[in-house]
Amino acid sequence: MNADGVTLDPTWLGWLERTAGEARKLEPLAGVSWLEMRTYMASTLLRDTDAVSMARSLEVRVPLLDTPLVELSGHCRM
Repeated sequence: MNADGVTLDPTWLGWLERTAGEARKLEPLAGVSWLEMRTYMASTLLRDTDAVSMARSLEVRVPLLDTPLVELSGHCRM
């Protein structure tokens, strides 16, 4: 919460700036993957999949997000 106790913008913007800063330290492709994993996938794809699957009583498997595997894939080059 912000100092006014109402808005969340400074918290969200600060988190986004820190996340973008982490992405800038990586190579371009790894940085884009990092941003997608930390933002769009977590806040949109997983949430929407969960909501829709529960609404239709479907069992949906989430992607494998094992931390060591993700870290290893960020350092591997093809």
